[in-house]
Amino acid sequence: MSLQEGETSNRKRRPKKVPVFELLNEHAERSFREIDKNNLMIPVDDYQRDESEGRIATEVAMHFDLVAFGVLLVIERANGELIVVDGGTRLCGALRRADISAVPCIVFSGLTEKQEGDVFLRVNCNRRKLQTEQQHKAELFSSHYLAVSSQALINCLINSRVGFDSLSTMRNCVKANSASIKTIIDILIHIAVDKHVTARVMKSLFRLELVLNKHDKTLNRRPTIKRMQEQFGSFDNVVNAIAKPRTHGNTMDMAKALARTLKIRFPGE
Repeated sequence: MSLQEGETSNRKRRPKKVPVFELLNEHAERSFREIDKNNLMIPVDDYQRDESEGRIATEVAMHFDLVAFGVLLVIERANGELIVVDGGTRLCGALRRADISAVPCIVFSGLTEKQEGDVFLRVNCNRRKLQTEQQHKAELFSSHYLAVSSQALINCLINSRVGFDSLSTMRNCVKANSASIKTIIDILIHIAVDKHVTARVMKSLFRLELVLNKHDKTLNRRPTIKRMQEQFGSFDNVVNAIAKPRTHGNTMDMAKALARTLKIRFPGE
């Protein structure tokens, strides 16, 4: 046995921490109620944000889904006030609907103000936003246009053996202008077979196509496509020279750089 092996074997291992499973607020009384929405309070003056005019509250109001609304988590204070500690944004949406009068709530009582604040923190600190992949998967299952269109274009690239796989970039491009990104994909299918397409190149080409479209022009011209095919191997170096390392880069500047490479007059220059 070598000295190093002996030192390793004699080294004490740190004992694993034994998880402690707590049961908090066990004393609280719980009930389910349908409560008039105007009798519920969101403590924006105490510890919550005012989301009444926010985008999500507007979305809830515009597309009110009785199932997705679920139930609000409400704490009944000693003075009888009904405080919404989870679901304030959903309540803001309901308040903007004349056809919604009462909302389903799980009501807890017997908590102090400190315990109320702690509950709010636990609910919100232990909540994680959906990742793009998770959202995309669910939207595909529900046949949402954005997800279906994005996936169809990604599948086209996969079938063409192009190495681009940035889901977020594809979804953003489809959302901005589905026709323009489809044009870029159609071009890449023909010029980038067996070649890797980075997210920077994709976004730069897309931005260039958008600018050209505003002036009734397009990259989808035979002479331009021929130059793209000849110059494609240099696209990565061109856009990387414009963008700083570890940044997304300014797509307009990168689009201008690609335009110069392809000898295309950039509109406005």
